Amino acid sequence: MKKHLKIIIFLIPILFLISCSTKNNISSDNIPVTTDNISANTTSSEPITSTTTDVSTTNISYVTKYNNNFISKYAKNYSYSTGNYFNADSISIYRGVLIVSTDLVDLIGMPDYDEFTDIKPLPSSIYNNKKFIGIGYLKITYKSIESAKLYYSLDKSYNHSYELDKTTGYITKEFNLSKASYFKIDAGKSMLYIKSIELSVDENDYNETTLSYTGFRVNPKEYDMNNLVSGVTKRSIDILEYKDNNYFVKDTLEYIYYDRDDAYYILSSDNVDDDLYSKMVLTNPVDVANYYLLFNDFPVNYYDKSDATELYYDDFIKDDLRCVSEYSRTDGYVKSVPMNYNNGAIKYYELDIKLEDGYEPTNRGVGRIVIFTNGFKGNGYDDSPVIVYTDDHYITFNEYNNAGSFINRFNAQGVPTPYSWTNINTIEI
Repeated sequence: MKKHLKIIIFLIPILFLISCSTKNNISSDNIPVTTDNISANTTSSEPITSTTTDVSTTNISYVTKYNNNFISKYAKNYSYSTGNYFNADSISIYRGVLIVSTDLVDLIGMPDYDEFTDIKPLPSSIYNNKKFIGIGYLKITYKSIESAKLYYSLDKSYNHSYELDKTTGYITKEFNLSKASYFKIDAGKSMLYIKSIELSVDENDYNETTLSYTGFRVNPKEYDMNNLVSGVTKRSIDILEYKDNNYFVKDTLEYIYYDRDDAYYILSSDNVDDDLYSKMVLTNPVDVANYYLLFNDFPVNYYDKSDATELYYDDFIKDDLRCVSEYSRTDGYVKSVPMNYNNGAIKYYELDIKLEDGYEPTNRGVGRIVIFTNGFKGNGYDDSPVIVYTDDHYITFNEYNNAGSFINRFNAQGVPTPYSWTNINTIEI
């Protein structure tokens, strides 16, 4: 017996905006959202026109509605100035600030930031996080200043797509998704206002394919950590490229170990040499990862949150001060990776990466590297630390290959990509 259903999602209205962000007064902690920081740019009185592609309707078994009040309930717990993430039943919204007002819900997408790595941020999007078997048509009422895209597929590869027409007023369009199981609407780098989305689902059985990604990694070198001399001990990381079963060294990055007390004395002086400062104070996620692998310690500008807060207000390296936190939890994003346990215990660190203006110890933003001290259980992995990078507050991760690159974005606490963590090739050097 086939099941037919129709899903209607009301988002009235929703704005995807990649090219702008809110500013510094929104804390990265979960606090109620107000409309002080962002004002709505849409009105509900704009005319709606309709155009339709050639699709056939299906019988309706039941209707599920996502309305303004439902979304607003989630919005109150999300307050990242660079974009928020939430799941509501079978629908997820990635990268947006939900603003609660009398009759509006605005979703404002993440600004572009890729100054640190060659990883492009994911665009703002709305998608189904649970499989719908047999999506017949998708009807959307929207306004797009630039062209956005609707993707669909059987297996979250999103290998089919439609362009959404540019329009200055709201229009309704209907698209045939050819019995797909997944859809995703991307704002790209444009503004996209959505008033409603309607799906017709005809539940037939389809076999999903398993998606995997490629890349390479190396296990970190082992070093003696007992004889480190502040300002003297130098070590380096080779930046590798791997091709046709061979690797070659593209570059070498050198680092100098500094004791935190020595560094505080040097950095507190009035005349710090710029070159020396750049060698001591590290903020790039690749540099931060490399420093830990080489010296089993954090760069000297990283302090635990209480110390960092005190030093920040004392104006100590204010712009480059960062927080580090230690955890031993077994829930949340930890479940997305195959961590090694040390006698039944785990330990990992979160180190802040500044991705937007306004960073301070009480407003830390969404950028982190996470260091799993006991490594991962995987083919080719040893018990060396494994480091991952997130630019969306643990929704996704990119694993560091210990050779200069964060590779292969995969799902952590969210599911905006087609990928889960996959054991990649460990090469011997």
